[in-house]
Amino acid sequence: MDTKQRKTTDDEVLLSPEEEERRQRAADEARKAAEQALRDNVPAPDFAVLEQEATAPSDEAALPDRLKDAVYYGLSRQDDECLYRAAQCYRTAARQHREQRLWLCRDAAQLGCLSFRDGQPAAGLLLGNVLISGLYLTGTGAEDAPLQTSLFAGLRSLLGMAARKRQPAAFLTLLGQLREYDRTRRPGPGNGYGALLLDLLFTAADHRQLPALRIVTRLACRLWQRVPAGDTGRRAFAREWARTVAQFTHRAWAPEAQALQYGLLHLVGRSRDAGLEQEVLSDFLLQVQMTSQWSGAAQAFTLYLPVFRAAALRARRLTRQWRRTGTEESCAALRKLLVLFRDMAAMTARVTMRDEWQVYTVWHQTWLAASRQGRQEQACIFMQLLLHFWGLSQPRRARRQWKHLAAVLEPRRVTGPDWEPLLLRLA
Repeated sequence: MDTKQRKTTDDEVLLSPEEEERRQRAADEARKAAEQALRDNVPAPDFAVLEQEATAPSDEAALPDRLKDAVYYGLSRQDDECLYRAAQCYRTAARQHREQRLWLCRDAAQLGCLSFRDGQPAAGLLLGNVLISGLYLTGTGAEDAPLQTSLFAGLRSLLGMAARKRQPAAFLTLLGQLREYDRTRRPGPGNGYGALLLDLLFTAADHRQLPALRIVTRLACRLWQRVPAGDTGRRAFAREWARTVAQFTHRAWAPEAQALQYGLLHLVGRSRDAGLEQEVLSDFLLQVQMTSQWSGAAQAFTLYLPVFRAAALRARRLTRQWRRTGTEESCAALRKLLVLFRDMAAMTARVTMRDEWQVYTVWHQTWLAASRQGRQEQACIFMQLLLHFWGLSQPRRARRQWKHLAAVLEPRRVTGPDWEPLLLRLA
């Protein structure tokens, strides 16, 4: 390499951020200008011919290109009537031309993303409707799997673009249509539907669209309730969901993180899968430990409050079950639950360089402050049950710190003949 070439290369490597941004902006403007020039050369569509070709079954291979040109024409001139008629032609053609259905739906997804990118959400929503209506044309057979996969992939791109371009109304409308499709057709997790919902969990939370996030969590729970117990896909789905929770608790986005937790815990509770429940709670144990190290025990407890509330409800259910049946199974399940939270307190104390009694006190105070009057009793019972289990399972360590726990233990609720037999069994 000669001196002149070396100097040019070094200059390119050492470009300032402002210069890189200027070049990128110029490249984007040039690309948009080229796209606009192509669109300006598109002739006006003849909808009388297009509607006839879309309606009449034929082997016309040029139909997708003519429909695409019609959408380009409408976008370039911001002609809502043209875009509406073009979208209607797409929907009709997808219904009538089975052999071209896959390409028509792929084009609709691409053009919908382009519409949202160029600030025309009405056109993007119309083309999104084409994809949703395409889903109703698919069945459960193997021959429809490629089309269904393409439609779900197209919806991932389209909904992602709508969220990125700050179009919450269109995003929510398309989600409502997807919810109606899920209610009537009850699709399985295959062909990309499970992947679509995982992607939407992140997208809705990332753009802080709580109404949309609640819809997606319900769709995800409903999906996995239709899957037989023991399916390995449910565990993989729950692990990815738990990772999404960790991302938003790391950002300290409490509403989004807690909405994701409530959804995942609902999925776990309805699955009746003890192994899945243990796996998810163990994952949350590590997340609480890491969040406590970064933000302190009180902040970690606030972010993961749904996990503690779910544990208190499960402990109450298992306690009632043991009193009613006296089976070892319910006692063993309660013991596993308390072991997890005892270990969570120990690890939190370690990473925050505190004693365990301080962690229990912080948890108790934060829980009471965040709870309504009716839920405070349940919180106190769970904390006292957890403390008694800690004292029974690790007596030497607990004995040294017990004198500092009066604020948590008073007034006593876990005491008397109703509790003593269970505590003895848990020891």
